[in-house]
Amino acid sequence: MDDSPLVSVIMNCYNGEEFLKEALDSVIAQDYTNWEIIFWDNCSSDGSAGIVKFYDDPRIHYYRGEKHVLLGEARNFAIEKTKGDYIAFLDVDDLWLPNKLSVQVKILNEYPEVGLVHSNHIYFSKETELVFNKKDKDEIVDAVSLIKHYDIGISSVLLKANIIRENKIKFNINYNLIEEFDYFIRLLCFTKAYYSRLVLMKLRKHENNTTKVSDQWHFEYNNFIGNVKKDEYGYPGLRDHLHKIKLKAATAEIFYWLNKHKSLQALKAVILSIYLSPKFFVYIIPVCIGIDTYSSFRDNIYKAFGKMYPK
Repeated sequence: MDDSPLVSVIMNCYNGEEFLKEALDSVIAQDYTNWEIIFWDNCSSDGSAGIVKFYDDPRIHYYRGEKHVLLGEARNFAIEKTKGDYIAFLDVDDLWLPNKLSVQVKILNEYPEVGLVHSNHIYFSKETELVFNKKDKDEIVDAVSLIKHYDIGISSVLLKANIIRENKIKFNINYNLIEEFDYFIRLLCFTKAYYSRLVLMKLRKHENNTTKVSDQWHFEYNNFIGNVKKDEYGYPGLRDHLHKIKLKAATAEIFYWLNKHKSLQALKAVILSIYLSPKFFVYIIPVCIGIDTYSSFRDNIYKAFGKMYPK
């Protein structure tokens, strides 16, 4: 493969005018220049289209959907327009550091067994910046490892397009919360991921984030388990590792009841989950002290170590 392959940058947008120019400028500022932007406007009603069209750069391609759809489906539409050997994602309120693409292209070129590279990143807002991960070395992982320690920020990713094309990997439009998790786990059933400890992206936290706060997490994890059992071709090798997903689903169900302030149901969920792992005994604490007190205590602990709790 050419040492400077074309990178297709997927930017999906729905009313993202506030930070859009900063995101676009962070792509244009890359020291790696062989890229195209596939900008998918998910029927925005603000000034996003005008901001994109203002740029006089033939590498930026603007598309507008016929109707507003969920983010996973919008990303599928955008991916169909790509021509690159590599594909990256950039949410319109996030930023890339100038060496993001050059570092990651070099990694994918050097490691043929790797089909996805992602990096450490910073959560930032007007008030603070926090490094997401304190890992002190790079590592190569598979799907099973990623299930156990999922730490991918989608705007930090660069992947080989031929893997998703050959294996027909798409975002599952039936998910509203775990579509990224599902997508990258399926991808890693056919390749491996390289984690770079370098901070190459900044993820913005602000009041208008489409933060995935919902009570449906455990339903979607359980649906994922069902899909793995039904589709051995789509998830090769994962059936023997569903225990880790069951742990995620059980944890999500406990907090589903805690967030509804239904302590008895939460306690029941804890008791039923102990057969999966004795570690679930720890959730007796939020059941006893209440979710608000527990959340405040937990967040303060994370901040004390310079981290943000991965909600």
